[in-house]
Amino acid sequence: MRSKNKKGVRVEKGEVIDYEYTGPVLERALEENRVIRTTPLTGRYARIPVVVAPIRNEKGEAVAALGVVDVVGTVDLGAVFADFPRVLEQIKTGEKPKIL
Repeated sequence: MRSKNKKGVRVEKGEVIDYEYTGPVLERALEENRVIRTTPLTGRYARIPVVVAPIRNEKGEAVAALGVVDVVGTVDLGAVFADFPRVLEQIKTGEKPKIL
């Protein structure tokens, strides 16, 4: 998160880890005054899906931007289940798992 006139904070796992943070998508959301869903190619969260929304004043002007990083979107499910061939086979065939 950052304001229009000042760099902001970066929070991970509930802890502030940077008090002078900005990023390319935060900057773009402020400039364009719109929600942006993208996977940035540069910056701290390069190649990780993000959603950034402007925070607007009563005139509708963007005064800050708040971003959320989708760390779950970066999980390679194929790699996670590589050691579980039966699960992969069920996914491929659409077979419903048997409940014991």
